[in-house]
Amino acid sequence: MFLNLQHISLIDARKDYWKEMRKALSPTFTSGKIKSMFAPIDGVVNRMVDHMEKKRKESADSVVDVKPIFQGLSLDSISNCAFGVETDSFNNPGNKLFKTCLNIFVGFTVQTAFESLMLFTFSFFPFLQKFMDTYGDKKQWDYLWDMTKEISEKRTHERGDFIDRIKEIKKQGILNEYQTYAQGIGFFQAGFETTSNTLSTLTYALAKNPDVQEELFREVEEVMSKIGDGKMDHETVQDMPYTEACLYENLRLNGPVTRVDRLCLRDSQLGNMKIKEGTLVQVPIWAVHHDPELYPEPDRFDPSRFLGEGGKAAASGGDFKYLAFGGGPRLCIGMRWVLVNKW
Repeated sequence: MFLNLQHISLIDARKDYWKEMRKALSPTFTSGKIKSMFAPIDGVVNRMVDHMEKKRKESADSVVDVKPIFQGLSLDSISNCAFGVETDSFNNPGNKLFKTCLNIFVGFTVQTAFESLMLFTFSFFPFLQKFMDTYGDKKQWDYLWDMTKEISEKRTHERGDFIDRIKEIKKQGILNEYQTYAQGIGFFQAGFETTSNTLSTLTYALAKNPDVQEELFREVEEVMSKIGDGKMDHETVQDMPYTEACLYENLRLNGPVTRVDRLCLRDSQLGNMKIKEGTLVQVPIWAVHHDPELYPEPDRFDPSRFLGEGGKAAASGGDFKYLAFGGGPRLCIGMRWVLVNKW
């Protein structure tokens, strides 16, 4: 993200930098670690429900803007599960971490055709970024880096979370100090606005498709009725295939990432096409996800596309028809965590 390669995170890393970072961070997202995240996420969700009900009662027409609420959910889930910090953005929306993430990631969202053109231009001529401020106030990025370092250095007990892994990486010297704490930036970069965006568009899609909403509600009610304490866990989620399919379908139809870039590292042959080393290959995710040959009636919200074994296989991205989490070796490292967070 920064022009200084020392500050790079997994999302922006290339070549051997990426390999080392991916290997170092993979233990953060094992099944066991993800299971342990359900309890803190459950607490955040309960606070969100109370906050949303409060907002509904305060509204004259019972209309609630869900985007800022989902931003609070996203921030609190990341800060709690990964960093061991209670931010409570619902009751304290002015906390510095929340405001910083809003300024960085919401402000970085492409808003106009001109901004889209500039982003496209920078991808082909990255040297232009040396002459223009494309990422906003560097102090705000530094705040996330400094916060990650401070929390790591002050941690005195193990929680089995992201910060514990960062401490281990630092201890073993796998990455230098700048790269180690830059992974904290990457966590917010990958999970904050993408999660709140997805939940917001999913809410809209369900409102526009009441039949789907009713089926999803029926599944949740059925599963929750079987739980004695009323709390969801890793096993409970496995019994909600329709809910999962709704998430996958929304990410296909309204994905927060519309394009993925890959840099060719050696001369390659793809069919009749020769791709030279150093060529930037851009894959238009939105176009792939709206191709009628791959997805009949592509503008229709139809979760059944991802039901059954065939649907699960399609969502894995193995055939590169579904790219909500990328594909190949650089498939999103936190894919399962992201899905759990959106449940």
